[in-house]
Amino acid sequence: MFEKHINDEIDNALKYYKSRQGAASITTYIFAIWTLKNTQHYNAMRGIDAARAYLLMPHVGQVIAIFRLLVEVGTGEGKSVVLAITACVFALTGVDVNCSCYSEVLSSRDKNDFVSVFRTLGIEDRIEYGTFNKLCEQLLNKQCNVRENVRHMIVANQSSLTAADTSARLRPKVLLLVDEVDVFLSDKYYGGTYIPSVHLKHPYIKALLDSIWKTKTLRSLTNVKALPAYNNCATQYTTIGKVTLLTRAFGRGTDFICRNQQLLANGGIHVLQTFFSEEISEEYQIMGRGPRQGDQGSYRMILLDKDLEWVLGASWKVDLSKIIGTTLYTNLDKNRSIRYESKCGAKELGIELCKAEHKASKEFMQALATGNITAVKIFKKKQNQGANLITTPSL
Repeated sequence: MFEKHINDEIDNALKYYKSRQGAASITTYIFAIWTLKNTQHYNAMRGIDAARAYLLMPHVGQVIAIFRLLVEVGTGEGKSVVLAITACVFALTGVDVNCSCYSEVLSSRDKNDFVSVFRTLGIEDRIEYGTFNKLCEQLLNKQCNVRENVRHMIVANQSSLTAADTSARLRPKVLLLVDEVDVFLSDKYYGGTYIPSVHLKHPYIKALLDSIWKTKTLRSLTNVKALPAYNNCATQYTTIGKVTLLTRAFGRGTDFICRNQQLLANGGIHVLQTFFSEEISEEYQIMGRGPRQGDQGSYRMILLDKDLEWVLGASWKVDLSKIIGTTLYTNLDKNRSIRYESKCGAKELGIELCKAEHKASKEFMQALATGNITAVKIFKKKQNQGANLITTPSL
């Protein structure tokens, strides 16, 4: 009965939003559909019975963020909801939207959380979630499938290339929404280069590799977090009377939602950070791991003095003895900011150094798309050339 009532309300919301004009009106009805789609699941997840059930509604801060503060959404303030609803607004106006994130796990989670809303609005094919690397891959393959073309050229020993068909390649309006923009501007991405590779599959190549390497199984943190076993463990993180030890990798993008009412009544999850972050954005992220979705929580930082050498320098012992306790954090933060500004300057230099490679890569893409196999071979030879180990013998 409750489910039928929700479906009827969704139909009404869809009917009304189609007759309205303007982003504000459209946003109102998108939020209404989101509320109706998620209320029952939210109450069940929180262990709230039907007699005490209430509507899952957007916070006023999330609504304001969409129109005025999109780049200032802090940790734990509902970025996933803000991004998804913003994506819906643009998709309904005919704009393709890329929601990009550094983590495949977080990206898949956010997409799964809102895919029912996208599907109801008929815009699922206009909204794409993926990592920064996946976004680069999609942009590169707009002209042609780089990996497949290069692989086929090498394996088939081609002497010529067929030019790509560009007649139907019309670039629509595309909007990029970046989650965790501080990661996007980190050393890994901003000032770095995207280097796609291709796997050559051939019996001779396999035989060669098998003779060099023994079979090894490696698991990355991303793969581990995607396992059902990880999710089962994650539900035990916020149990009263337990202390959970985590590495810094879990300080970003992991929601430790507390469902223990006694723990919430006692003040919620308490987060202890035992190292000083190189960037204040990471510190804010760790600080926000506890109080999620309006819950209470607390935070404290406990540091080992010798671990501060990286921020204070070789004279850290002397400097620490001169710093008054109440000004310790201010001094550490000041030194951190100086080092961060220096790193930013190095990034700008790195970008300048990458411009020549970027220009050569664009020319390679153009050659691949137009069938200029000579230019393609010259580029691939230069990129895959090993170090010259031949030296002139001394007399």
